[in-house]
Amino acid sequence: MRHAAPQLVPSLLPAFGPSSRCHVPYPRHAPPGSGQQHDCGRSSPEGGRLPRCPSTRLALIVWALLPLLAAHPRTACSQPASRQASYETTPAPQQWHLPQTVFDGAKVIARVGPEVILAADIMPVVNDWLARNAEKYPPDQLEQARLYLIRHALKGLIDTKILVVRVRQKVPKEGYERIMEKLGGIFEKEELPKLMERAGVAARAELEAKLRELGSSVERERAAFCERMLAQQWVRQQIDLEPEITHQQMLDYYQQHREQFEYPARARWEMLLVRFDSYPSKAEAYRAIAAMGNAVLNGEPFAEVARRGSEGATAKDGGAYDWTTRGSLRSKIIDEAIFTLPVGQLSRILEDERGFVIVRVIERQEAGRIPFEDAQAQIRQRLKQEHIERQIKKYLDEARKGIKVWTVFDDLPDEQ
Repeated sequence: MRHAAPQLVPSLLPAFGPSSRCHVPYPRHAPPGSGQQHDCGRSSPEGGRLPRCPSTRLALIVWALLPLLAAHPRTACSQPASRQASYETTPAPQQWHLPQTVFDGAKVIARVGPEVILAADIMPVVNDWLARNAEKYPPDQLEQARLYLIRHALKGLIDTKILVVRVRQKVPKEGYERIMEKLGGIFEKEELPKLMERAGVAARAELEAKLRELGSSVERERAAFCERMLAQQWVRQQIDLEPEITHQQMLDYYQQHREQFEYPARARWEMLLVRFDSYPSKAEAYRAIAAMGNAVLNGEPFAEVARRGSEGATAKDGGAYDWTTRGSLRSKIIDEAIFTLPVGQLSRILEDERGFVIVRVIERQEAGRIPFEDAQAQIRQRLKQEHIERQIKKYLDEARKGIKVWTVFDDLPDEQ
């Protein structure tokens, strides 16, 4: 349940053209032939390909588990993939072999100068994350995935401990204790209620019981929070958080990374769907979709027709789909239609592997590139982030000098 400290810085279709306007009624008789099929990918025919949402949050330090867990799988613009898709896209962890007893809670798994890191400092959050994301790994890779997560979590904790050691070296003992006492008060007032809310408990004792089930405790969470905040604040004082970014630097970045500012064609659209498996025969399914199409042609609102008879995923919302990028739909025939059909015009009756569909484009935007003038704010933030990250790395490299670090992974090969 441990979490990172708050950030300080933040050709299946006929050609559609002007002459192909669909004002003739949809025929109610059986469909011609058996229809053409199409290949299907991993993306959904209704929801589109799973969007990628790269995290661009600016961190002052690589906090414990942040390299792996900061981009939480349940982001606002992502959807869970199927087990098969996850297996295809998740690289197999490198094969490491360590006795599982090494990760019993009280075992020391790293030393940073005089500071120690116990398995209990990592295992609760690793096990919790792995339990929620086990579908990303085939069963025979779960243990290796656990070691992979532990190894990366350890990197963040070691960086934090290095900074704690540096603070102890620079700040008198009495001052250090006063700082930790103040941070402890912040934990009790601000962080503890958040922990309780996330755990779904109303009392501190209930939280303590849940944390102990994971191998942690309120006191351990308190100490970890204080150290993270201490390290964060210390780094903030050592680096320039507002580096100067010139116009020429931004222009150079734009010219060298033009592909980053290109965007694909996209469209908002709506669909009527009749599934084959909902009707006794294909002919009856065809009559049903034709009836819905004719209802729209006769003036009935598309949304009402969709809510009444469509079987698409958004039927209850009127059959509308938000912005969809070209090539992202599993149904190639629908994808082609929404990027060739004139805006506002009903398609002919289309057939894919699920059933018969009629689509209409609400709005479409062609592919292009964001102009430099509109990209400057994004570029400035990106260059600022890179500059701060370089400073952090440089400071950590300097801070490591003279501090001996050991981990249980030291005798294992480096990651490929």
